[in-house]
Amino acid sequence: MSLNDAPENDAVEDAEDMPSASFYNYSNQLAYMINAVYRPRIEDTVNLRKLVSFMPFMGQILPQIYEMERSGNKKDAAIVFFNYLKEVEEEGKYQSFVQALKRAGYKILASVIENTEEAISNGDEHKQLINIFFDDIVSTIDPDYMSQILQMKEVITSEEGDQIRKTAKHYGSSDAALELLMKIPHRAINWYEVFLEVLLDSNHNNLVEKLDPKYMAQRRGNSLDEPNIIVASDSSMFINNEV
Repeated sequence: MSLNDAPENDAVEDAEDMPSASFYNYSNQLAYMINAVYRPRIEDTVNLRKLVSFMPFMGQILPQIYEMERSGNKKDAAIVFFNYLKEVEEEGKYQSFVQALKRAGYKILASVIENTEEAISNGDEHKQLINIFFDDIVSTIDPDYMSQILQMKEVITSEEGDQIRKTAKHYGSSDAALELLMKIPHRAINWYEVFLEVLLDSNHNNLVEKLDPKYMAQRRGNSLDEPNIIVASDSSMFINNEV
């Protein structure tokens, strides 16, 4: 090896050690979803003491979190937790947060957060809408009933429906609703429209209005001359003239 080769090889090694642009984009997306979109759900459902125990770089606040949660000040504990998470300098801290959720037993919530990042990366508008309003959806729908109807309409499989109902039975409606939202985008090309129709049939008009005001206007007959466009997974589009 010549002397001229050394700097080039060193540069390559240094480049391999540096985080990529995609790593930073992924981290930024996770940061936004964890600190903004999913924070209310995390505050309501996650035991922060348990979570911190799987995040060594957060260990400094563990005694404070422990005392606050033990005395019933869960809201204050969450403020301390999220403020420290934002400020601490730790590479990959939001990825570590997701892994800690899994280790602490919140696998469904962790999967939903990861699925959100995938939806943003793929530019899937309908998945993004579901993820942004997921808390409203989870607190509103009956996953047992919804899974049966969506199974009949072939948006989910019978195995997926059975699993969602088992989750509802053993872990509660909230976890089952989260699991339902993870399953529906992957089978039928028109899953989003069917989901909205089922919500309307279940008298969740206000929820549909939040998710998609334009769709609601069409159903009310305010935009009869504007065709409904369904976006396929391969980014092709077709027109559905049925309102």
